[in-house]
Amino acid sequence: SWLRGNIEQFMLLGTGEVNYTLVGDTAQFPAALDLAALWLEAGEVDGVLAVAAEEADWLSGEAAALIDRGVVVAEGAGALYLEPAGTSGILLQRPVAIGSGRSRRMAAGAVRDRWRSELGRLEAATLLCDGRVGARRADAAEASAFAGWTGPRISPGCVLGDGLGARAVWQCVVAAAAVADRVAERSLVPAVGTNQQALGVLFGL
Repeated sequence: SWLRGNIEQFMLLGTGEVNYTLVGDTAQFPAALDLAALWLEAGEVDGVLAVAAEEADWLSGEAAALIDRGVVVAEGAGALYLEPAGTSGILLQRPVAIGSGRSRRMAAGAVRDRWRSELGRLEAATLLCDGRVGARRADAAEASAFAGWTGPRISPGCVLGDGLGARAVWQCVVAAAAVADRVAERSLVPAVGTNQQALGVLFGL
């Protein structure tokens, strides 16, 4: 039941505050940031811990290898703690749906077009923290959409592997850390899901 499920979460996290689970494709973590922002804006909480995790298994690994031999499936987790904005913040883009005639490549292109108009000349000074994982087929959509990116670029998945459900949180953690450590004034995370949605997250406004 809903009550039993939430009691189990309370026991696991050691808190009696509100807990919520979102389920989706590999671009789902930004939706958790969006929900966290809504709670903060409404004054329902003072801070939100957004977490994403992936536990790999042989079935997922074998399936990924059949689809794209260059993919290295990884597992892990990541988290961001959000509180009301001070001098910097996060800007979330509305999701672009994948499907119904819109491919991943088209969705990634729509994300790029939105940020091109948003950033303008600031692109050259914006760190792109993309979701490429070092595999031709998996990377095709983002490689095409951001081929002309003029600023610095980093791909955590090329080092860590394809974290699937953890992929976007790894991107966001690296992007947020780059801004916090003043490696970059702002960082852009394009989260292009496998089959549901694509959207962008900008850190450091």
